[in-house]
Amino acid sequence: MLYFAILLLLFNFSFEEILYTDFPSNEEFNIKKEEIDKNISTIYVGKIMTYFKIKTKNKTLSSYLSDVNNIKFDFIYLNMTDLNGENLIIQCSDCESNDDECKETCIEKLSVGYGDFIFIRYIHLPFLLVFFGTFMIFFGRNHNLFGIFFEFAGFFYYCIINLIELFSAFDNNAIPFYAFGAALITGVIFIFCGYAGEKQIVLFTIFKTVLGVIIGYFFIRNIFYYISIFTPINNVLYMIFLLLFVIGGGAAEFGLNYKFKTDQLLFIMASTLTGSTFIVRGIGYIVGGYFSDALTSQHGLKFEHDAKMRVTFFLVMHLVLLAISLFYQIKDYKDSLNEDSLSRQNSTNIQNYSSQNKTNETTKDINTVDNDTDSQIKQMSLKESLPESNKTGEVNLNENDENGDINDQDE
Repeated sequence: MLYFAILLLLFNFSFEEILYTDFPSNEEFNIKKEEIDKNISTIYVGKIMTYFKIKTKNKTLSSYLSDVNNIKFDFIYLNMTDLNGENLIIQCSDCESNDDECKETCIEKLSVGYGDFIFIRYIHLPFLLVFFGTFMIFFGRNHNLFGIFFEFAGFFYYCIINLIELFSAFDNNAIPFYAFGAALITGVIFIFCGYAGEKQIVLFTIFKTVLGVIIGYFFIRNIFYYISIFTPINNVLYMIFLLLFVIGGGAAEFGLNYKFKTDQLLFIMASTLTGSTFIVRGIGYIVGGYFSDALTSQHGLKFEHDAKMRVTFFLVMHLVLLAISLFYQIKDYKDSLNEDSLSRQNSTNIQNYSSQNKTNETTKDINTVDNDTDSQIKQMSLKESLPESNKTGEVNLNENDENGDINDQDE
């Protein structure tokens, strides 16, 4: 019920709220390129992850575009102005048309990285990414059913966004927003799948195969993300490798599962890759340092030195988090094995001790019976050896005295 309450809260946010949001400073990622002979300017605004291709005949109207920080974009009506709201430039399907609004200057092509946009729009979401990512890199193995919610939800959402934004763009943030909600719901479904899989081997095999898919996706996605900042990757090549690693990750887990005990390693790798990605992306969304690798590949964007250094910092952070998580979770796993071994050893010792006590008690009872028998035999022998002993084994001293007196009289 908690998850559905969160979903309801998310869907209550209105679309218009994105208009006047103060986005993190991300100026290092601004790109502007002019083709003077074609009267075309291509611009990538880093803070809103938006790519523009603007065609103009009126240089006066588009002069304010020389400073990317002065651009203000309307996400509802899809037009841009300067900070004063003047010099309106709108999007047109054909800038060569005779439309009065389009014939001077227009936005010929527009792509917005809406997949990441909701994380910079709703500032509470990056903090949740950091919080749950931290939980996963330390405790994902121990709480694998809880972790699968975030692992599968993150995979489901980012994979859909990547596959679309590598070749096209969303018209608005509605579709990614609903995709995000669907990802949360499917994450809940996989919790139940994993829970039921503990008792049914078929479901558990599916559960672990999906984890292999998740590992394959986040592994190649992180590699391409950091490569993209230095050189754009061809979007077709990006897509091919993405699909190969997704399918290969699931196939590898399905095949290795029958040869090796991979369960714990699987839980560790999935939680480490996903959790560290959430932390790094979340911090980037909060303080700046984010970009759309999908748009970079689609439009061949090339960033300057400052942007590369910023992403390099996050790369180092990511590697450190991976190392810390692997070290901690593997150590925790080994400690749990040692504790289980000691527990089994103590249990065996207790059983042996209990069995030995029972044996000693049995032996003691047998010895006690033997001792009692010997004592009885000795008592019986003593009774027979004493003069005039009665059946109780007691000696009658008076009778002996009387016999003594008779003997004295005879003498």
